[in-house]
Amino acid sequence: MKKIVFSLLSVTVMAAGITYAQTAKKAAPAAKTATAKTETEVIDLTSVEIPSKMTVPKGVKAVVGKYDNSIQGPGNFEISIETAEMTIAEQRTKTEKDDMTKFVKYLAQDANGFMYTAKIMGRDVCHFEYILNVGGKSFRLYDKRVSPLTEEQVKPMYEAAKSAK
Repeated sequence: MKKIVFSLLSVTVMAAGITYAQTAKKAAPAAKTATAKTETEVIDLTSVEIPSKMTVPKGVKAVVGKYDNSIQGPGNFEISIETAEMTIAEQRTKTEKDDMTKFVKYLAQDANGFMYTAKIMGRDVCHFEYILNVGGKSFRLYDKRVSPLTEEQVKPMYEAAKSAK
């Protein structure tokens, strides 16, 4: 007998220029596994125009895209990169006052970034923002906002952003 996994619902909602895709799937319960420390490696970010290195989970790569650059890996690991147009303080204020994504609380903060939860369309989601200042330039690093993410999914991206030097 073959096991069948199928999509029950696929919805894409456009809100303030941010697309959130939601897919519900019927799947077997997850098997119990031993908790293991994620293996990491150091990658060079010069190919995505950042004169820096970053410690990331194994398998994550700097990717030059047609329209934008990012840092991508297995699962939902995808860090968007753009030139920073705000300081981290300004980004915090914008995040707290955003009417489309209702800010709930900070999960982590430091001098250059923060991880937080928000309510979007009644659903709790997690995001991060980080401003990397390197080589005389400022870069905004943040999670790719195409699917609702959990704290467990965002934390490795935030930690990777903080490791960039």
